[in-house]
Amino acid sequence: MATRIYRIDSRKLMRHLKAARDSGVRPTTFKVGPYSFTEWVAEGRPAIYVAYHQPESECYLGRIQRNKLFPQRTFRLRRDLRAIRAFVENPLQAAAAAAKTAERAICACCGRPLGTRDVKTGIGEKCMERWQWGTLPRTILKRQGRRNSRAT
Repeated sequence: MATRIYRIDSRKLMRHLKAARDSGVRPTTFKVGPYSFTEWVAEGRPAIYVAYHQPESECYLGRIQRNKLFPQRTFRLRRDLRAIRAFVENPLQAAAAAAKTAERAICACCGRPLGTRDVKTGIGEKCMERWQWGTLPRTILKRQGRRNSRAT
């Protein structure tokens, strides 16, 4: 029986995983909710390995390579496809949503507890910089601007 392959636009997450690796982050894993996405090389090409974590076990769901998801037998279409697609195509939004709904918000990049300002993005300030997630949220930039203007 042939396994179905699903299309997923993974360019955005791949770019950020590469930026993290280039800045010295090891291992480069992006974790949102029960899913984790780890940069890997498969068949000589960059890939993202997808795993599903539960308190009692961990299972490998498949790999994303060249914008295609190659699922394993543990992959459940109804449970996994929509969530994986949302996380991979919009990782920053997924991290923010996971942090807002979690009972204890942690950074999607490093797993450290988030401060109250960082819960809005789901990623800590240092990881925002290392993973090149773009500019910091406006509120943080305004506060930093105020601090800098006082110092001068």
